[in-house]
Parts: sequence; C-alpha cells; structure tokens
Amino acid sequence: MEKLKCAVVGATGPAGQKLVAYLERHPFLEVARVVASESSAGKRLADAITPFFQKLDSNVPSTRVMDMVVQGIKNFDPKECEIIFSTLDSDVAAKYEARFAEDTPVFTAASANRYASLVPIHNVTVNDEHMEMVGAQKAKFGRRGFIVSKSNCTTSPIVSVLKKVAHYGIRNVSVSTEQALSGAGKKGLEEGNAYRSMVRKVGKYPYIEGENEKVMSESKQVLGSFDAINTMRKDADFEISAFCTRVYRENVHDERILVRMKNSFDLGEILNAILTPTHGYSLYTLPTNTIVLWNGKVVPELHTKNFGPMATAIGEIKKADENTLMFRATTDNTGIGAGLGLVASAEYAIAKGLI
Repeated sequence: MEKLKCAVVGATGPAGQKLVAYLERHPFLEVARVVASESSAGKRLADAITPFFQKLDSNVPSTRVMDMVVQGIKNFDPKECEIIFSTLDSDVAAKYEARFAEDTPVFTAASANRYASLVPIHNVTVNDEHMEMVGAQKAKFGRRGFIVSKSNCTTSPIVSVLKKVAHYGIRNVSVSTEQALSGAGKKGLEEGNAYRSMVRKVGKYPYIEGENEKVMSESKQVLGSFDAINTMRKDADFEISAFCTRVYRENVHDERILVRMKNSFDLGEILNAILTPTHGYSLYTLPTNTIVLWNGKVVPELHTKNFGPMATAIGEIKKADENTLMFRATTDNTGIGAGLGLVASAEYAIAKGLI
C-alpha cells in the first residue's frame, strides 16, 4: 500500500525523536513533516535537536530525515498530512491540537486534550471499544479529523494487567513508581540540566507534578465504559492510590502494583490469564505478546534490550493473601508509554477504516 504522510509535531523532543526514528522503518507510514517550536523553525532537524537516540535505544534517522527542515508550529498546515502524531508539551498542545483535528486525525501523547469531550484515551488491546468515540467526536464538533489520546505513560502497564484480571472483581489498587528521566522530557535527559542533576543527587525525587492524580483518574477512565448511544463515559468501579517518584534512569519505568480482588484466585491461573493474548488481531507495531514475564529478578535497565519498546514486562509476582496480587511491571517510557503507543493506535484506526 502507498505510505501515508505523517507529521511529527514536537519532533525535537525525546519522544518525538524516537517516533521519527521508528517511523523510518515503518512499512506504510512515513515522516513527511517535522514540526516544532518557532525557535527551531527553518533549521535542519539535525541542527535543531539535542540527540537523545542512544539514551532512548533508538536508531538514528536517515540522512533524508535529519536533513528535513523543521516547520514552525504556527505555520504548519495540517492538511499537508494524513496523520499527525503530537508529542508536544501540554500547554502548546492545548493551543493547536483541536485546530489540527479540524482537518486531520491527531494522535497525541500530551495531556491537554486527554480529558476533553469524546476524546478516547486509547491503550491498544485494553479499551479498543472506546474508539467508538471518534465518530461521535467528529459529529459533535464538525471535524474532518479527530483526536485520539494516549494515557499517561505510568498508567499503561497498570491498565494492561488490570484488564486481564478484571473478571475476578477489582476492589482496590495501590501503585508506587520509579519513573525514568525521559518522562521529564528534555530537562530529564539533557546533560548538565539542573533537574537531571538534582534527581541524580537525591537518588529518588518524590514529586512529579500532577502524576499521582493522572494515574488514579486515567486508570478508571481507560477501564471504564463508553455508552455510544448516549455518548457518555462511566469510570470503572474500583479505588486506586498512586505514589509516583522520579529516579536516575534514562528510559524505563518500574512500577510496584498491588491489586486487591473481590474474589479469591489461583496464582498460576491468574498468571496464565495475564500472559495469554486475547485481542485477536495483528498490528505492525504490536508484538504478539503484549505482556511478557521476567524470569527471576526484575532489572529495569534491561527492559528494552530484553523485551523491546512495546511490551509490558511483569515479574516478582506474589499472592500476598487469598485476594491480593502483588507484582512489578516495567515499560519503555518513550515506546509504548508515548510515541510508539500512538503509532499502534493509528494502525488500529487504519485497520478499522477510521483513516
């Protein structure tokens, strides 16, 4: 099939760079525009970026892409592309994404439109039914395009596993995280940056603005339901608490998750349920097994090398009591947690005829 022309908006940031590098190898999507702030406009991409490819386990894009001239976001015409991937900072995304969506589908990792009316927080294989919002969104706002958001990077592994155990009845969930520097964007990855230096000095920084609240809210939304007839969302019925921290690690999030069920369970049975694929379809970006198992000790730094950028890996699984499951989960932050998760959502939309 002919490749679809894509714009990466926010292409100079860490997640944008990884997305550009990944799309270089994609069989039916291609980078046609790289877009960023006005300070980067007119520069070659190679000259506009601090290259984070090595830290993000990414291939370096080809000379063709690195020589592309960055367009300033103010003058970018969304009609020039068939898909827009946005890794913008949320304050900038709030100004532009809705305008882009008037003409072109937007898949965004920013939180600006994540809670907007009829915007699905799509985690592929977890809540695909929420993509029904796309049609309702286009009808309500008179758009030719639409907006699909990605959940917070920390939320992804939580909902991926909870989806598989929901039939036991989830009473409440407790999450504690050690999140990588890439989650803070450029300030987290750039050598010499005061924020990076501070995290290195303290070892674990116990505050990420708004993160606890995002994890708690989004987990219930993603695992909730959507009434297509009345175009209403309903949150999932369980309680969740979260304590999120930043650690001096480049790109892999490590989460400790405790799930209290309403019903008792067999550990072997529940592990089999978690690891068995149930989505029944194939996408280029999606691995066959979206949840995989650590053998032995969980070593977050080895996640991407061992499992790639799109799998959630779980390990150190225990049955704390008759109704309580404990485990650790690791994910590639700029992979499934951001840019590559958006690509999977776009592939799903294409497969369903939404694009």
